[in-house]
Parts: sequence; C-alpha cells; structure tokens
Amino acid sequence: MKKNIAEIFSKTNHKISKLKLIRNGETSYTYFGYLNNKKSIFKILKKNINKNLENKFYCQRISSQIVKENLFPKIIYSDNKNSLYVYEYFNGKELKTLNKELIIKTGSKLKKLHSLDLDKNLKSFDSQINLYIKEIKKNKNNKILIEVIKLFTKLRDKNFDNVVSHNDLNNSNILFNNYEVRFIDYDYLSINDRFCDLARICSSYKFSKTDIEVFLESYGLDCSKNNLDILKSWQLLNSYTDVIWFYFIKESDLNFFSQNQMVAKAKKLIKQQKQ
Repeated sequence: MKKNIAEIFSKTNHKISKLKLIRNGETSYTYFGYLNNKKSIFKILKKNINKNLENKFYCQRISSQIVKENLFPKIIYSDNKNSLYVYEYFNGKELKTLNKELIIKTGSKLKKLHSLDLDKNLKSFDSQINLYIKEIKKNKNNKILIEVIKLFTKLRDKNFDNVVSHNDLNNSNILFNNYEVRFIDYDYLSINDRFCDLARICSSYKFSKTDIEVFLESYGLDCSKNNLDILKSWQLLNSYTDVIWFYFIKESDLNFFSQNQMVAKAKKLIKQQKQ
C-alpha cells in the first residue's frame, strides 16, 4: 500500500517522503509522513471490503463542517478516485485519564460535533447495527444477539435524540495538545443518539460519578436521574455493540483482532455493567 501511495503522488506535483504505517484498520490504512515537507497523515481507504464497512466520511459535506469547527485536522489533499486523503498532522497524544479541565474541554468539544447540521446522506446507527445483526444471525443463535436487540429496541422506543455521532470515541480516537482537543477516525460516523458518544467517553476514561457530573454539565446536560439512567443504558448497549461487531468482522473474515479475546473482554464488561 505504501508503494501505491508513492505511485499516486508520482503523477502529481506534490512531494511525499518518510511514509510510515501507523494503523491498519478495518476500513483503511493510515500513514504518517511528509507532504511537501510538512508533517501529514495519509489515509487510504480499503476497496472491495464488505459494504457495511464503507467509509463515507471524506465524501460527505459533513467533513468540511467538522474541519471548520476544529473537530478534525484540515484536509489538505483529496483523491476520490484512489480513495486517498491527506490531512494536517496534529501534534497531540492519547491520554488514559483526564483532569477536570480536560473533561470540560472534551464535553464542550463533543457538544460542537453534536450541534452540526444533520446530513441526510449519513447512515443511521439503526441501519448499521441491524445489518451487523442480520449478517451474524445467518450463522449464530446467540444470547447476546437477543439481549442487544431487546435493549436497542427499548432505547429506540423512547425516541433517539439524534445528532451527528462519531460512535467510536474511545481514548485512542481523542487527541490532546495541552488543552486543544481533536477527534480522529470518523470511520463509523452516523446519525445516532447523543448518548452513544457520551457513554463511550465515560466508559473509555472510566469516569467517576463526579467526573460524569462535570462532563455532562460541560456538555450542557443536567445530571438528572433520567439522564444518568440513559447514559448507563448506552454504556451497556455500546458494550453489546462491541461484541456483535467482533462477531461481524469474524464472519466477514476481517481478522484485525484476536476476536475471542476481545469478545471475552466485552462480555466481562457487560456482566459488570448489568450488576
């Protein structure tokens, strides 16, 4: 793939150098390198993958809004034909824990994402999760599937508060440079309930009760019993979603993880969350 990127740029007036693979993901390869002597991130989308995994972020009007709000680094090169995109390098790092000020910054940043205009071309979370379940059902009669469908239906019947949702905001997809915050890897961007992202962040950083209160308030929500109950339900639903996702990529022969180990870890978390 590195060779392919070099070949693509050999036909342009741009100079690239020092490409280094930093992530081989489900939908794309990500490289660090230099474009015209500037530090950059190169992302080339995988072709001929299962249609359920198609990455639509770069083809959407929504990407320009996300960049404008400083939610994602500036895209400096696009090649739709070759599914190659380059964006400015953000000198940030992942953090395992957040202090109060960073929690507030993250909450207010997430509010910006969720305040963007809904893009009718974006997939809905409903369609994504239903496709995963349908694919898995062909070969499995699994208790997890029954439980996730029951919980998902219960939450959906209460009416989703739909926003532009990242859907994968774990701590590896949130970068910090002092108190600047950027969200990366929008591969699973969709229309979804706002509590999906809120719950992902709370779970990923293992927020305490006090942290959750600070986080929700910085986002603009009160810590009512209803909101806390919804948050808890979405934390559980996210864990269920992780399990069926691991099943899905196994059924699709996309062996990016040790699925058995990841499924076991997610099931353990579900058991803890249900207590």
